[in-house]
Amino acid sequence: MPKRSILLAVLFIAVTLLLIVCGGILLLNTLFDNPPFHEEFRIRGKDPSFDFDFENNILIITYVNIDSGEINKYADVPIEVSGEGRIFLLSNQRLPIYDLTTDEIWDKMGINVFGHNLGGGFVFKDGMRIDLPTNGINDRVAEACVSDLDNDGSYELLYIYSRGFTEPINSWLGIYSETREIYCNIFYGSSFVFQKVDDQNVYLLHGRHDDVGRLSIQMHGENYMLISDRTERIYRGWYDEVINGIKVNDIADGSDIAEEYRVVVNVSFYGYDYYSLKVFNDGTGQFDYMIHIPEDFHRDSITRNETKTLYTEETQALLGHIIENDFWNIPPIHPEEKSGFDGMTVFIEGYKDGQGHFITMWMPDEHYEIYQIYKAFTDFAETVAHNDESI
Repeated sequence: MPKRSILLAVLFIAVTLLLIVCGGILLLNTLFDNPPFHEEFRIRGKDPSFDFDFENNILIITYVNIDSGEINKYADVPIEVSGEGRIFLLSNQRLPIYDLTTDEIWDKMGINVFGHNLGGGFVFKDGMRIDLPTNGINDRVAEACVSDLDNDGSYELLYIYSRGFTEPINSWLGIYSETREIYCNIFYGSSFVFQKVDDQNVYLLHGRHDDVGRLSIQMHGENYMLISDRTERIYRGWYDEVINGIKVNDIADGSDIAEEYRVVVNVSFYGYDYYSLKVFNDGTGQFDYMIHIPEDFHRDSITRNETKTLYTEETQALLGHIIENDFWNIPPIHPEEKSGFDGMTVFIEGYKDGQGHFITMWMPDEHYEIYQIYKAFTDFAETVAHNDESI
């Protein structure tokens, strides 16, 4: 091919790529009103503020410039306010704020609800702005509905906040009440959506099709908690399905077993690791662990199955973690516990002196006793595996 033709071909490709880049920039300018603000905010801006100027019927949006510390204005958005105080955004431009107030929310709670792409959402009522708690600065409140779950005449606002714009979306559940503090037990999943029948019957869907269950407010100790009527059954049912699938004996099955503890760990309800400590009447023990591939709960999907006979000293050392972390007094549902439908969940079941105890926690960290017990069992399994490989 002549050099001239090659140069023309290279030039054509370069011009084509340049046009594609320019077209992409023009598309972004179309999608985002005032793109310099968005670039500035995402890279060098923080602390967005939304202030209503009812004398001039505008919403003033500002942010703080990280470099200078100055407050920069993004936009003055025209608004309309009804005689009762409901606020309507009048701009037809693409804004970082959007109205989530439905007629039902307004009629029953008299609050304005807004979400924004700059990290969160808020309630506005009687001249006061109340931020809706979220998990991080990049979370946006995406959906809201009103409920009276315990039928006491006091309405609460249920809301879903999420991170990301493509499926599956990381989602969290929140609740706002003007009369009391309510902890949210159901915390994290993928693409949460509400399915409302009436004020007392609101269901949460996970992944837009899996029914997490009917939401309810219950007292746990001195705390009000938003929970699902299926959460505990989902967790216990999943654990029982694993135990039945791998065909292990009933816990502490045998006259020579004084006590037994089982730790089961899952990731997103697909794969699991199984650990067991049997303590015999003579003080010796047996440690078992299984590693499972994330396809089904059956024994033929186990990729590693190890058993180690323990001397009395080894047994007491592992048992010491159960005693030190006060396993038998850990509540099945902790007031601060969150339930999630993705990530890691830890289950521990124990049996001693004719008594059983079952606890579970989603995404525990080192501050919780259940994590310390789980970590002791997994560390011991790694030691067993290392010793086996070195033989």
